Amino acid sequence: MFRKHFVVPADWNAGQVILWLSEWHGESFINKGQAYLDGQALSSHAVMGEDLTKALKPGTTHTLAVEISGSNALVGTPASVWLTYRPDALQAQDLAGSWNAAPDGLTYAGPVAIPGHYIGPTVRRTVTIDATHSSQTAVIRVGAQDASIYGAIVNGTWVPRFHHHLGNDFDLAITPYVKFGDANEIILFGGNGPHVLNNVSLNYYAKGTYP
Repeated sequence: MFRKHFVVPADWNAGQVILWLSEWHGESFINKGQAYLDGQALSSHAVMGEDLTKALKPGTTHTLAVEISGSNALVGTPASVWLTYRPDALQAQDLAGSWNAAPDGLTYAGPVAIPGHYIGPTVRRTVTIDATHSSQTAVIRVGAQDASIYGAIVNGTWVPRFHHHLGNDFDLAITPYVKFGDANEIILFGGNGPHVLNNVSLNYYAKGTYP
């Protein structure tokens, strides 16, 4: 049993607090593992970005425990453990609606609805980003059913995730590639699918606050 006592930073007071206990490529426990927060069981496998905002209030103290067991000579965990804080955006632009998917990655067919599912490695749409956001940091947020989306191409520039095995949802800072006050092409790239997207949005933050 491993235990870690920690204090949630006092200024994490307007956003999501998310816990990760994950090996970036492979199993998080050798052989079996169970994570607990203040005595309450979390995931029995990797804790892949669990939203614990309600439990982890600013300035509060908590105990994370990890119980590992197995019958082999080698037991333990190669996983890293960390908290992330995702502050609330000043403004958000929902990109739900009509996108176009390319089943072969090159030829875009008829429209698909997002949220929804599609086949193929790429799906794209064009969106106008208001010039009033030019003084802010632009972040694209993607929520998916699995970890098969690898990143985004924004106006021809590839912006990858750190690694697609780290959770289904992700944020990408895209400010340098945005044409404020103009039309922008956004392409999501991943495996061949099928993919299911729950949400896609653009989120705007004051400079220097996130990420």
